[in-house]
Amino acid sequence: MGNGINSDSDAFFGPLQNKMQYEKAQDILASITSENLTLALTGGPTESPGFFFAPIIVDNPPDDCESVTEEPFAPILPLLKWSESDSVSVIDRANNTDTGLGAPVWSKDVDKATAMANQLEAGTVWVNTHFELGPTAPFGGHKCSGIGVEFGLAGLTQYCNSPTLWVRRDPAREFGV
Repeated sequence: MGNGINSDSDAFFGPLQNKMQYEKAQDILASITSENLTLALTGGPTESPGFFFAPIIVDNPPDDCESVTEEPFAPILPLLKWSESDSVSVIDRANNTDTGLGAPVWSKDVDKATAMANQLEAGTVWVNTHFELGPTAPFGGHKCSGIGVEFGLAGLTQYCNSPTLWVRRDPAREFGV
């Protein structure tokens, strides 16, 4: 999975959106390094000009580390392991955050994963897939993850004016006149 511009045939990831996001990703990488977390895939800033950042997978980090609690908007993925015996606590773990834009659930048992997905506090939840979006499905976050919704009927209502009209038919009775 290479980084690059769209014309690069081996490019899978483009640049991060802006300098602020690039610096945030670097800060999260610094915290991963300082906490001596295990990486399943090592990446980070590349030598390319621009805000290119190679993917990182953090192998089973603690729940309170920055790579778990922050939304990096960068290819930094904490891989949190769980087993059937702790499916209730893993839902609590996933929901114990101030953010909730999206959450993928991966499992061989699709029915169990779907039941778990329905309990997650996130705007979009995927089961055995990730980042599938469509123009008819609403996309937005929960908690501190953004405001409003894009796409779908809910997204269209963001562009509508919803007037409120209050009418009292007998104002004299209300005011004792």
